[in-house]
Amino acid sequence: MFCAISLCLVSLMIDGCMSRKKRIELFTIQLSSDDVSIRRTAVIELAQMGKLATIPALIQALGDSDEQVYELAIDALVEMGEPAVLALIEALNSENDAMYHHAATMLI
Repeated sequence: MFCAISLCLVSLMIDGCMSRKKRIELFTIQLSSDDVSIRRTAVIELAQMGKLATIPALIQALGDSDEQVYELAIDALVEMGEPAVLALIEALNSENDAMYHHAATMLI
């Protein structure tokens, strides 16, 4: 059953039937997965979208314990440039030490 649901989601995304907003929501949820490969895929998908609406999720990924996840998020936020700055400044208030550190480093 789970595999069938997963395949349906993939089919919807491939067919373009899933709205951008729903895709962002799905990938944001996947950033909380225990499976690092799912988190990596989610941040890659968010980065490839390159939309301002993905900034909060990419900021969330800065706090990930996996180096590849947070490095991919850093790269995507750098590509977005100035629109990501305000979100990075807000991330300085995070209680997540990794998120704070990565945001501060990017702002220097």
